[in-house]
Amino acid sequence: MSQRDVQWGTLLESNITPHPALAELLNPQQRAQAVTSLTARDSQRAEAWRYTRLKGFNDRSLYNVSALAQATPSYTDVSGLSVYRISDLATRSAHLTGLTAEAWSWVSQQLTSQEPLQLLHTLHASDGWVVVVEDDVQGGDLELRHIISSGDQTQAGKVHLNAPQLWVYLGDRAQLKVTEHFGDDGESCSTLALSLSGFSLAQKSQLTYVRAQQSSRDLKKTDHVHLSRVSAQIAADASFKMTSLNLGSDLCRLELDVSLEESGAETDLLGLYLGSGSASIDQHLTLRHLAPQCVSSQRFKGAFGDHSKGIFTGRVIVAPGAHTTTADQYNPNLILSERAKAITRPQLEIYNDQVECSHGATVGQLDEEALFYLKTRGLSEAEALRALTAAFVGEVRAELEDSALINAVDLGLLTTLGLEPHERSVGEEWIDWEQLISGELP
Repeated sequence: MSQRDVQWGTLLESNITPHPALAELLNPQQRAQAVTSLTARDSQRAEAWRYTRLKGFNDRSLYNVSALAQATPSYTDVSGLSVYRISDLATRSAHLTGLTAEAWSWVSQQLTSQEPLQLLHTLHASDGWVVVVEDDVQGGDLELRHIISSGDQTQAGKVHLNAPQLWVYLGDRAQLKVTEHFGDDGESCSTLALSLSGFSLAQKSQLTYVRAQQSSRDLKKTDHVHLSRVSAQIAADASFKMTSLNLGSDLCRLELDVSLEESGAETDLLGLYLGSGSASIDQHLTLRHLAPQCVSSQRFKGAFGDHSKGIFTGRVIVAPGAHTTTADQYNPNLILSERAKAITRPQLEIYNDQVECSHGATVGQLDEEALFYLKTRGLSEAEALRALTAAFVGEVRAELEDSALINAVDLGLLTTLGLEPHERSVGEEWIDWEQLISGELP
């Protein structure tokens, strides 16, 4: 199989002019080179994309709404927290100083990456955001809502494409929480989100990142696709904590690339992905231990109903010299219909003996005996189904502070189970399966 087998289709056609200040970074020559790279033979890329089928773009026209749909961040007004448009930094690049100059240098390097999604983004990007948090600053909360709307009704027959990007640069001992939401306005148009999010954490900094993808799914007249790449580079004694929710889209691909670059770096990656209808959710995680005494944890959970499909590829690389590494990876999957499918591919590449690394992956169905037992305790069919899946998603749900996201998880699980929203009564508490089976619940 070669890279030519990836059906890029009209995604290779650039139909937007970037901001004039970005003309040097996103010039026609670079865009032409991106097309050349994407169509070149590359068996490794082709294998990585084998489950992300883009055939729907062979003959679909695109309408780029990136300039129109660009979200504006909402954030805590804190001294030492600065938010810039990429174009603004490009315009002032010769006069930047301090941490902002460092951030711009880093962003410029990221924009020339040869990763497929970065190359695609080069063809369609208009502008984006750069966030800089100075040393010792607690930056509070920053939130972005990327919502694709139908906009110009004369373009309703085209796929509305949005290509947002966010780059976050933390100084020493800085702290920040970032939440990104991705969605659309419903069934008025087909959509494609092509998103990039990148993070650089200096020594002893802390970043919490919540990413919620809730695009429409399984509608009769429209298709919704989400292709995203998240990257993080973590310095000494810094901590990157991420919670990922993939609750929507007919086709969703998430690439997560995290590098623990200096001693004492830590990352905790938690994810939930729910499939219903004919949805396909393809997740690729690459975690690099490049320095000694780093710790990582990956816990990604999938549940699939109807004839949906979930794919998880988790690759952990422990480099030579990265001794005293601790890394664990866990990917349980719950199949909720006879036609649903889960594929899990944990991968460990260890080039050092002094490590503690583990991985586990399961694919299973609901226990019929447990379901029968719950019904004998007086629970309805819907309540019993919810009870059996409550503990499965409970770990992720417990990490969420936003009530809207908690509700989205609950409704997403109902859809995955094939239940209607009315089958959960108003005010019903989340049933804890562990308490129920131990007899602590009535």
